[in-house]
Amino acid sequence: MVLAVALVTMSFAAHVTAQQNSDANIRKYGMDSLTPKVSEKNIVTWYLNDDPPTMIVNGEDQGQGFIDRILYLLEQEMPEHEFVFVSATFPRALHDIKLGKEVCYPALFKTEQRKAFVAFTQMSIMHPSNYITMSRQLAEQLDIKEQVDLLELMQNRKLIFGLESQRSFGFELDSLLQDSEYINKAGNVIRMRVSETAMNKYRMLVRGRIDYILDYPFETYYSLGKLARADDFVSFPIAHTPQFTMGAIGCAKTPWGEDVVRHLDRALSKVKGSPEYKEALTAWLQEFVVDERFEDFYQQHFLTQ
Repeated sequence: MVLAVALVTMSFAAHVTAQQNSDANIRKYGMDSLTPKVSEKNIVTWYLNDDPPTMIVNGEDQGQGFIDRILYLLEQEMPEHEFVFVSATFPRALHDIKLGKEVCYPALFKTEQRKAFVAFTQMSIMHPSNYITMSRQLAEQLDIKEQVDLLELMQNRKLIFGLESQRSFGFELDSLLQDSEYINKAGNVIRMRVSETAMNKYRMLVRGRIDYILDYPFETYYSLGKLARADDFVSFPIAHTPQFTMGAIGCAKTPWGEDVVRHLDRALSKVKGSPEYKEALTAWLQEFVVDERFEDFYQQHFLTQ
């Protein structure tokens, strides 16, 4: 069954406020003023990119993303540490981690390439895998009712595929996209930088500059809802890919990073199975929580890894 695109509107108390530090927007949990505080605690610097509703750096929902909420819970379990948040693009985050800077990123796929320079925690997030989103009209023209065969769809040279570069979509999709002769040679693929705001690709989709995109369905629901165009688009799961995916926290693979990961793992072991953690994780996933397959995966795979 295709999940109709709908915005999940929820109201949560924001845990963060913003301050400016040179060209970076630094956010601190629990700050009562915009004046930086000197801390004797161990500082953990987190790079966050504005990617609603996972991480929400700007706007009226600031600090209400499900990763924002998870980080708040983890900080409560690590009183000897202080979390500092810096707004940065995803490529910059990976670049600085690779350089060995003392920074962490809250949601990464564990790939073999990244394991060479990233110290990973146990699995910290899970959610539905990537979907293909297109206009309802196009889906009817292509007679798509359930799953999408992405390779077959990419071979339709009349359609423009909006694809983000420098982003991992999981092992199966990464392999398909990297090995596909179509992706390497086709002129009807618009490659978008991850550094651009997440909303830009949806504006391009709404304006007809691209015909379909690859993204997580909950991001689609949120973004198209903000543009008041949710009813005009549909999202489909991709054939031959897992229904759900998991990610972990990653820090620089240095003595500092490995020490932080040990503390984070201890905190995760304490709170990951709690109702509060599940509530934070599923804050914007209400369309999926009602699916018993989500609960089965959560209990049998996420909580055990």
